[in-house]
Amino acid sequence: MKIFMSISKVKRILIAPVISILILIFFVIQSVRTGIVLYEVGIYILIVINSLFLMVLISFYKTRIEIDKDELYFPSYLWYQDFKIDINDVPMFKTIKITDILSIDMIDIIIEVSSKTDKGMLVKIKNKYDVVVSLDGYSQEKQQEIFDLITKKLKQ
Repeated sequence: MKIFMSISKVKRILIAPVISILILIFFVIQSVRTGIVLYEVGIYILIVINSLFLMVLISFYKTRIEIDKDELYFPSYLWYQDFKIDINDVPMFKTIKITDILSIDMIDIIIEVSSKTDKGMLVKIKNKYDVVVSLDGYSQEKQQEIFDLITKKLKQ
């Protein structure tokens, strides 16, 4: 089994613990300087930040691309002509058997949120709809590695 996590989301995950530690240090220093115990305020702020951290961590886990020996798990969008990813588009999280995939192609997709073009995979599924897997959070090497690994699994 091979699991791919988006690099851009790793940065977001690492920010929350760093901010939490800095806030805790700030409140300890303020408490020592003023003689007033500010731990309660600091703890409430830390609870909020860590709950946000947990939400980011859950979204990070859900948006992974997982390649198993006979299944694929990935977030995808329904394919249509002139496909664009909009801010209102909600990905589907699917597990698909490799035997159900007819073909897979690397395509350019437009991401309207950031007004840029990036790579994605067009996955054609037997007796179902076609889906697009966005690879915008991955480096070009990882994009190619994911595509090659899935293509290799399809040929087996």
